[in-house]
Amino acid sequence: MLDFCEVGISATSERILRFSRENVSYLANIFLPEVNETRGGALTNIQQMEVFLRSLGDPGFQLGVGLDVGIHQTTV
Repeated sequence: MLDFCEVGISATSERILRFSRENVSYLANIFLPEVNETRGGALTNIQQMEVFLRSLGDPGFQLGVGLDVGIHQTTV
């Protein structure tokens, strides 16, 4: 199984979300403010946008979204 934290946005966005890396980065830059989170498990703006876009596509599969992006409840 792929570790999407290591593979990055390319594998997640293009395979699952069908968004290019540039599109997800653009949306994250426009809609998510820059934050300086210091906790080790905090999600990046790109990861937050991936979760949002994925949950729009499959709102009933939140567990699957977490598995696809590589996050769990302690990082939310």
